[in-house]
Amino acid sequence: MKRELPTGLPEEVMKAPLVTILCLSAAVCGSGAAETAADPAALNREAYLLGQNARQAELSGDRDQAFEYWRRAVSSYARLRGEFPDWNPVGVAARRASARASLERLSAELYPIPEGYIELGPGLTREGKRYNVGKALAPSVKPLGEGRYEVKGFTVTLSEFGVRSAVACDCPDFKYRGAKFGFPCKHIWAVLISLGRPEAR
Repeated sequence: MKRELPTGLPEEVMKAPLVTILCLSAAVCGSGAAETAADPAALNREAYLLGQNARQAELSGDRDQAFEYWRRAVSSYARLRGEFPDWNPVGVAARRASARASLERLSAELYPIPEGYIELGPGLTREGKRYNVGKALAPSVKPLGEGRYEVKGFTVTLSEFGVRSAVACDCPDFKYRGAKFGFPCKHIWAVLISLGRPEAR
């Protein structure tokens, strides 16, 4: 049986091979899918379902998969909040905060920060003159690769543990004081300032 081509297309398309027509059709369908993905209700549903999948994965004992679902849920809520700030802002903020809390809880359980590191985040203690000295040392920071930096003969290491960042330095001040009491040494401040990290602003 002969297949009829759709009418109403330009003559050059009507004479084109079937693969060309299929490609045109795919392009049209693809643009429709993109519009759906950009719909706030669709994004909200996507994030909600990812959260449901995360809870089911946790109940079944698959915490690694749950971590990935929560990570994607947080990302979807962040996208929803960024692209559609006026769409149910209170509800979206609450659900994003809840998903983020679950993600951080799992991150702490699955990827603990080892001894000798301090976690980076808001409110990092600026003990003594270390921040100001670090600011002066910032231009001397030398990247070594793989999250390692040299500052005046000492090595600062930045690492990611799940969704948390942590840092360590091999200088005596950090080893015997900073790591114990939870504050950066001047070398760590130098690296954070040189990288423009939010903790150093």
